Amino acid sequence: MVRVGSGNTGVVMHGNFTSEPQKGEDWSGKGRDTYYCDINPWNMLDSDAQPIITTEELQKAIPSFDWTGGHSGRMLTKEEAKKLDKLWDKYCKNNSEFIETQKRQFTFCIDKAVASRIDGFEHLIDYFKHDWADDYAKNPDCVFMEEYYGDTCNLKFDHDYESSTFHLKYMLQGSVLPITCKNLHRLEMKIDDDSDYTDWFKITSAWEDCFLLEANGIKLICDEISFGEITDYTEDSYPVNI
Repeated sequence: MVRVGSGNTGVVMHGNFTSEPQKGEDWSGKGRDTYYCDINPWNMLDSDAQPIITTEELQKAIPSFDWTGGHSGRMLTKEEAKKLDKLWDKYCKNNSEFIETQKRQFTFCIDKAVASRIDGFEHLIDYFKHDWADDYAKNPDCVFMEEYYGDTCNLKFDHDYESSTFHLKYMLQGSVLPITCKNLHRLEMKIDDDSDYTDWFKITSAWEDCFLLEANGIKLICDEISFGEITDYTEDSYPVNI
């Protein structure tokens, strides 16, 4: 995806299509035949804060394509696409630390060492058993791992200070996972501080037998974690991460 118009223009997203075109409601309200595709964004870039492949670089490498306008998608030739792939590979090599950080952020991972101590963990495995084997093979340190994008967030959270219990409703692939954390030793919440939280969820070991849970700006250490029964997310649209 390319930012056009004014400002720091150039490549601001890299990903792939995950569906065939589907007919939907015209976004402009003019009643036209309009088609949409689902996408997997692998890397998303803020061109005002991060290095990007600029419009000037694109025009120099692929002058046969107009990089300054258009919307709703335009097709590159195979040769143009090959040149763009080379540009992206070069960008990744020159910005490897940033790219690797983004890759780690787009992960839902539960460490194998702690999974057996999570009460109700079977709810997660039973619900996503169709994905479990393939995802486990990708990372043997995780008993459950997935790398879907743009579909996870903290729906609701609260902390009962008297009982030292933290409740989190977490959306995962269009489903709601209730999480309860008891006997907290540490709690950090970074909300509305301009931090960039994408699809970031991990449960690993902290000191001794404690859990470390991280979820889109929330970080806590506790003695016990339990999962409730997973339910479908029933709202009309997905919220953004909070």
